[in-house]
Amino acid sequence: MRSILVAALLVAIFAIASVKSEFRNKKRTLVVYDSSDVKQSHSKFFQQLKAKGHTVEFKLAFESQISLSSFGDYAYDNLIIFASKRQSMNIL
Repeated sequence: MRSILVAALLVAIFAIASVKSEFRNKKRTLVVYDSSDVKQSHSKFFQQLKAKGHTVEFKLAFESQISLSSFGDYAYDNLIIFASKRQSMNIL
């Protein structure tokens, strides 16, 4: 009986660990840019990111609010900033 409980506990621990590592391996990438030219001029770079499994999301630098986390969890794993102009960015 005891060995069955230990085995069940180990299976549960490994299942939780594999689910957590699966979420960690997701590559959520936010690209903040100030000109639509960036999407065109760096299109090969963004295609390479996507080919490597990244989910790429684009946001304009001058959007009213860009949230990087919510309730202590990061919304993105990577942040790329292509903002050459001096504009205020509202990144939280």
